[in-house]
Amino acid sequence: MAGKRNRPIEKMNWRDALFVGIAQVLAIFPGASRSGTTISAGMARGLDRPSSARFAFPDGRASHTGLPALPVAGSAKDTWPGFVPARF
Repeated sequence: MAGKRNRPIEKMNWRDALFVGIAQVLAIFPGASRSGTTISAGMARGLDRPSSARFAFPDGRASHTGLPALPVAGSAKDTWPGFVPARF
């Protein structure tokens, strides 16, 4: 794709975020990387490479840190009577 890719992440708008989010759908196909599609989509919208990468990686932190808490919440329920774990 032709065009300058020099916009920083601070100049990103909602259309850029929507385009990148829709592009992540391509990652459901075998062999497609979610981070790769996110970075490529950001660069297609004119973001520079570091900004595209910064936008690509933080969106997975919640799932990476929240998923290990599920088994802990289940064991806490067995350990402490009356404990009600948060619904995920």
